[in-house]
Amino acid sequence: MTEPAFDEILPAVAGIVPTTDDRLLFVHNEVFDAWTLPMAAVEPGESLETALQHEVETASGLTADPVELTGVYSNPNVQAVQYELGELVHYVTTCYRCLPVDAPASLDAYPDAELFPIANHPYLGYMQRWLDDGLAAE
Repeated sequence: MTEPAFDEILPAVAGIVPTTDDRLLFVHNEVFDAWTLPMAAVEPGESLETALQHEVETASGLTADPVELTGVYSNPNVQAVQYELGELVHYVTTCYRCLPVDAPASLDAYPDAELFPIANHPYLGYMQRWLDDGLAAE
């Protein structure tokens, strides 16, 4: 089997953001058209923690405080994105568990964010391991 020809390998960050009432933050990811953990590419000169905090706040209005690194994931078979101009990027994702946050009952002002009960969240596909590892770290 031939490996795909990646144009770049880039850092990314994802977060497990629990609430004080046992829910988890998920965001609608346009690339995958699915609910996922909050995640973002890391810009040059930006720390992983800052990138995660910015992504969570922008997507949901919540404040994330990354407290524990729970894993680094690099599966080129699933952590790859082919962009419109043809560029194929492999993302290496560092995942953090964040401190629980006080969250409103609704995130209506943020249509791409949702709080799901920990026991009843959307299926994450390959990200399920990230969530399992992060929740086990508690």
